[in-house]
This record gives sequence, structure tokens and C-alpha cells, in this order.
Amino acid sequence: MAWTGAKMMKESLAAIIISIATDFLTGFLMGSFSHFFLLLPGLMILVPASISMRGNVFASLGSRLGTALHLGSIEKFSIEEKEVSQNIYATIYITTVMALVLGIITKASAIVIGEHAINLYDFMVIAFLSGVVSGAVMLVVTFFITFKSYEHNFDPDNVTSPLITGLGDLFTLPSILLSGYLVLKYHAISVALFFVILFGVSYYLIKDYRRDSRVSIIKQSIPILLVCSLIGMISGSVMQGKIELLSIYPSILMLIPVFLEEGGNMGNIFSSRLSTKLHLGEVEPKLSSIIDLKEELMLIGELFVTVFPLVGALTYAISVATNLRTLSLLKMIFLSTAAGALLTISILLITYVVSVYSYKKGIDPDNVSIPILTSVADAIGVSILILVAMAIM
Repeated sequence: MAWTGAKMMKESLAAIIISIATDFLTGFLMGSFSHFFLLLPGLMILVPASISMRGNVFASLGSRLGTALHLGSIEKFSIEEKEVSQNIYATIYITTVMALVLGIITKASAIVIGEHAINLYDFMVIAFLSGVVSGAVMLVVTFFITFKSYEHNFDPDNVTSPLITGLGDLFTLPSILLSGYLVLKYHAISVALFFVILFGVSYYLIKDYRRDSRVSIIKQSIPILLVCSLIGMISGSVMQGKIELLSIYPSILMLIPVFLEEGGNMGNIFSSRLSTKLHLGEVEPKLSSIIDLKEELMLIGELFVTVFPLVGALTYAISVATNLRTLSLLKMIFLSTAAGALLTISILLITYVVSVYSYKKGIDPDNVSIPILTSVADAIGVSILILVAMAIM
């Protein structure tokens, strides 16, 4: 299939607009339940990392499936298809392991920054239950979006990442809030659920473990995701450290998920298209080949000038409509656009270097580039956004 520049822009922008809508819902939930995070000290550290992890795992899955569809190794969804079943297994394995790891790293991060927080076990229960619930939903959603978009002549590289990461945010935050509520009000029930689900998933994973390409996905993904988890905790720690500022202006708290998601989406679209071109041999795996990506760079530029000013304006409008304290309209637009420019440039550079380097080393960019850029985008993005916000207040 061939996709023109106009069609790329149309598909990507449509997906991003849908993503913006879901991210605003996520941001509104975060702003509205800011008091809940005071009841579970340290939980704010977990939120960005957990949301990022869901995007990392399932956007990578969508990118792998998109590449497989372009290469012709998958033609339709069928559980009997070897590559389909391998991706399902690997995704369940990765989701389970990383959910438990996130709980441990969150507690460690709270200790490092000197934050009084809930105990390690409660962090693990919340991270695991929320990961399993949102992960189960996202597994179905990812396969549906990827295959349906391809069936209807949409390029999965243009639409899957924005839609999947946006929906991942929307499903992950409520699952964290629900899991936190269970821990607060029904601790015994949450513990029982934790052990029952952990035992059931572990039994399936151990029983069905085979040494085929699913193991390759796991081995390539988990080390990167571990690094990304540590990077992701930076954004959560920054947010926890600036919780007073975010409480004064809840509109900034509402802006954060949308801002980070759209910054990540720019990189995800660029990464997915670059990965496909590397696999198809349309781009040489060397740094100078960036001159062959003019269409992709122009696409990201067009998306940037459209998306970030819109995000700032919408954040202001929704804040006013819902009585959330906010900066002025011009300041919100400037905050989103200026910080978005710095974030987008950083992400494109990181994405290109990581994708080319990993491909040259025989590592599938679909497994590593999206997780790295999403986590780095979150860490850099939160810091940039808060610094710019402090400068214009």
C-alpha cells in the first residue's frame, strides 16, 4: 500500500484528535480526584509511570502488528496465527512482570525523594491490579484498532499509536483509582484478588512458556521497560514534588496527561513509520539517512502547529467550564506551545537515534524505540512544562 503525505496528515490528525479527547477525560479525572492522592501518599509517583507503561507495552504491540501487516507475515486476526498468539503471550507476560516491578520501584522512588508514602505491599497490589485490569482491556483494543485500520485502508503506523496510548491513559487512571479505593476501603478483598489473579496468570505463563519468537519479544522488551520504569519515575517524582503548585492551578494538572500524550504521539508516529521503512529497506540504518524522512518530518511539523496551541486553548476552556482554577487563555496557549516545541524536537532526535542504533544491533525498533521515547518524553515533558509554567506565572 502507498500513503500520500495528505493522507498521512489526515489519518494521523484524526487519530490525535480522538487521543486528545480521551486524554482530556484522563486529565479531568486527575484534577477532580486530586484529593484522593492525599489519602494515599506517594500514589502520584505511580500514575505517570503506570500510564506510560501501558502506552509503552501496547503501542509497541500495535507497532509490531503494523509492521507484520506491511510485511505480509500476518494477513488477518486469528488466534491460530503463530505471530498473533506469540504477541498475545508476550504482552501478558510483560504486563504481569512490569506491574509488579512498578510497585517496587514506586516505593523505592518515594524513599529516595524522602516522601512519606504507603507501604511497599500496597503499592504492589495497586500497580498489579490496575495493570491487569487496564492491560486486559488494552489487549483487545490494540488488536481491534490495528486490524480494523488496516482492513479499511488506513496505515496502522499513522493511527494505532495515538489511539492506543490515548485509550491506555483513559483506562489506566480509573483502574489505579479503583485499585487504590479497594486498598483503602477493602484491604482484605484487594489482597485476595491480588493473589488469585497472580496465581492464575503465573500458571498460564509458566505452563505455556516456549522458546520461540515470543521469548525474543520478552527478552528485548523487559530490559528496556525496566530502564523506562526508572525514567518514568522521574516525572512522577517531579509531580509529587510540585503537588502544591499543581493544587493551586488544577488546570496544569489537567494539561499534563494531554501534553505528554501528544508529545509522545508525535514520536510514536515517527517511530512506527521509521521502523517500517527500516524493515522494508526503504531507509538505510545510519544517522545521515534522516534526509530521506522529509515526509515524516513535515508531517510531525504540521501536527505540532495544529495540536499544541489547540491543547492549550481547550485546557483553558474546559477549566473555566468546570470551575478549575487556571492561568489566562494566552498563558495556557503559550505554555502548551512553547513547552511542546521543546518536547517535540527532543523526542524526534531521541527516536531517530534509538531506532537506527537498535536496528543496526539486530534489535527490533518496534520493541525498544516507543518505550524509550515515551518514558523520556514523560520525564522531559513534565520538567519542561512545570519550568515554563513557573516562568510565566
